[in-house]
Amino acid sequence: NADPFDIFANVPAGAPKEQIPLMFQSLLADRFKLKFHRESHAGPVDALVVAEGGQKLKEPVPDAADFGSPGKMTGVGENRAISARGAGLFGRFQLTYAKGSLHYEYASITMAGLAEFLSRIGADVPVVDMTGLKGSYQLPLDVPASDLPAMRERLQAGQGDAGQAMPEASEPSGPSVRESLAKSGLKLERRRLPIEKFVIDHIERVPTEN
Repeated sequence: NADPFDIFANVPAGAPKEQIPLMFQSLLADRFKLKFHRESHAGPVDALVVAEGGQKLKEPVPDAADFGSPGKMTGVGENRAISARGAGLFGRFQLTYAKGSLHYEYASITMAGLAEFLSRIGADVPVVDMTGLKGSYQLPLDVPASDLPAMRERLQAGQGDAGQAMPEASEPSGPSVRESLAKSGLKLERRRLPIEKFVIDHIERVPTEN
């Protein structure tokens, strides 16, 4: 999380799109001399499941359709509001930020992608898709900014002396993630399941050059 790297790679002509991430994975493992293994053990997880009453998800927005409005920013300080749209790891989305809360509108996201997204935005345990839903869906999701790891680092940066306890982030004003999921007929249940861990045995701090 501390060292940035510029990566330039030429993808072979005609390479299948689904193979490109594996190519990057192999490239990075080679350049950083990565050695690893996987371990599995039982531990707590949040299972993403369909709530009682069934799911309330909408069909995905077609890829060719225009989705969302161009980005803009209004106001300053605590009154600042931001809207943007883009295509990220989990699909096309529109994002708005105001009053300490982010509102995502995904055009098309799988439940496996949603579980991975929830795991990355600050869940204290891994999130596992157990909905049984195989398609892609539109999904609105509200996330308090203080739940995001990068935002938590900003809130805590430079506060207090060495060894002093960090102050707690203020209570977010927007809806919680669980409340947001409930509107789509989804919920998180704490369970104990086998968890696969990726364990790094060796990695070089500086990659080999071209």
